[in-house]
Amino acid sequence: MECLHKNFFVYRDIKPKNILLDHEGHAEIWDFEFVKPDMDVNEFAYSFCESPEYMPPEKLLKCGNSYPVDYYCLGALLYEVTLS
Repeated sequence: MECLHKNFFVYRDIKPKNILLDHEGHAEIWDFEFVKPDMDVNEFAYSFCESPEYMPPEKLLKCGNSYPVDYYCLGALLYEVTLS
């Protein structure tokens, strides 16, 4: 996530289906269909593209989202994994 954000990409679709493990057991994300490239820190995206299970509240309120959306989705994913 840090690498994507340093290169000005917002992933916006973190969910178990989009995370794979490589042959060494490292997690890798794939399916970059909804990535928002070249996004400024003060810019917001309003397109509807996240999975409903991992959708941040600001998206439901139609306030737009930015880089924090990835951390929200990651937190929801980690919460779900710890319950399993």
